[in-house]
Formats: sequence, structure tokens, C-alpha cells
Amino acid sequence: MKFLMPFAVSACLFLSACGGDDSTEASQDSSSTEAEASLETIDEAMTKINDAFDAGDCETVAQVVNRTTSGLYEKADEPPKELCAAYEENLVPTLDEVEFDRSQEFGPAALIEGEPPKSEKDAVVYVGVVLRDPFADDEWTYAYGNGDTIEQIDSEAVDPEGNQETAQDFVDALESKDCDALAATIHPTTNAYPGGDPKELCTTYFDGQFGKAYENGGTIEPLGGTIDYAFYTLTPEDGSRSDTMILFIDGDSEDGKMAVVDVLPTPEPEE
Repeated sequence: MKFLMPFAVSACLFLSACGGDDSTEASQDSSSTEAEASLETIDEAMTKINDAFDAGDCETVAQVVNRTTSGLYEKADEPPKELCAAYEENLVPTLDEVEFDRSQEFGPAALIEGEPPKSEKDAVVYVGVVLRDPFADDEWTYAYGNGDTIEQIDSEAVDPEGNQETAQDFVDALESKDCDALAATIHPTTNAYPGGDPKELCTTYFDGQFGKAYENGGTIEPLGGTIDYAFYTLTPEDGSRSDTMILFIDGDSEDGKMAVVDVLPTPEPEE
């Protein structure tokens, strides 16, 4: 099973602390509720994503692709030519045949499903991962997906304790700077594992913002999952940021364990 994920870039997002007297907290709660009500719904997002891939031009597609997995860190009127080439080669030919019409949310992440394209001959459904994108006004944006032989929406999560152990091992490896331990948690198809070389992977994480943020460790919180996917919130010990981790079943492992596909920034909460 192959992920259709042309890019993978990690970023960080810092959280704002909330506090104050009861009246301030009540005002914040009210503002937060209003902000949540104004956020794009997953149904609206599926329509937007379907329309964008039907259109197929780079500028339109770029607006619905997750900024941290595409390398776009802001809305671009003219996406770089290399991104357009990747969209045309990898995304559009597959997704212009898919009509996403089912979904399941896991906090700032969600799965969407539709009938598979003809190119995915063994697939029963096509599954997409979408995320609330802090670089796109917290709208849902498309991260990646794949043809699947099993329907994911509302399917039963498998081995949640084992998945949680993998997620925690990832965070612990960032703290200890243990390259072998980190590599053992990463899914073999992810672009975060460039060229299959653990040394490059460790450089990406240890020398980047993740390594600095989690140098003193961190905690994980389960967001839920399905038969093939699991989602977690990661928070460093100092509480300075929050990230969303995505795990996916590793078909090459002997016990069918899940492994880390990506870790992406969680939108900053409204004050």
C-alpha cells in the first residue's frame, strides 16, 4: 500500500497561554465558541477539495493542499513550478476521479473517503488525510492519501496501546537523540525518511525545530483512530507548542504495527 504524499516538511507552532479571572475566562470561552462555529466544516472541505481536483490547475489545487506537507508556508498566488509539476504528476491524475463523500474527525485531523479511481485496481475506497492548517486560516487542507482495501470510516481501532507506545517512543527518541530508536518508529513510505537513510532522518529531526522543542521530552494524548490509522497530540514538557502525529499501518512489519507517517503543527487555539 503506497501513500500518495509528494512532500513532507515539518514546522512548529507556539501556543498562547490562557488565564485570568472568571469574567476573562468566560469572555475567552465565548470567543472560542464563536471561532469554532465560524471554522470550515468537514463537509464544506470535502466539497472544496473535490472541486479543486476536478479543476486540476496548479493554482487551484495549491489552495487546498496542506502547507506543511506541500512546502507552501503561506498562500501563494503562483506556486513554484516544481510544486505544479508534482501536483500534475502525482495528485491530479488520481484525485480528479475521486469524489470524497464520507468523513470521520479526530480533533485537528480527519479522514475522508470516496470511491477509488480506476488506477487503484485493488482498492475498495480511496482514503485522504486532511488537517486543520494553521497556514491557511485553520481551514481543512489535504495532506495525502492512498487506495485502501478496507473502509476506514468508523472502523475499529487496532492495538491502541501498541500505537501509543510507538508514538511515545518517537518523542523519547527526540529527547535522547537516539537515531536508531527514532528510525524504528518511522513508516518506510514517509518522505520524512529521505532516501531511506536514517542519518538524513535524524538530521531532519534532531537539528530542526522538533529536536529543540522536544529536547526535554514531552507527552502524547490519543485523538482516536481506525483500523489502519491513529492520531495523537504531542506537547513538549514546557507546553510551548502542540503537534499532531499521524500513524499508519506498516504492511512490511511482521506484527502489522503502525508507524509514524508525519508530525504536523496543530492550529493555535483562539484566545
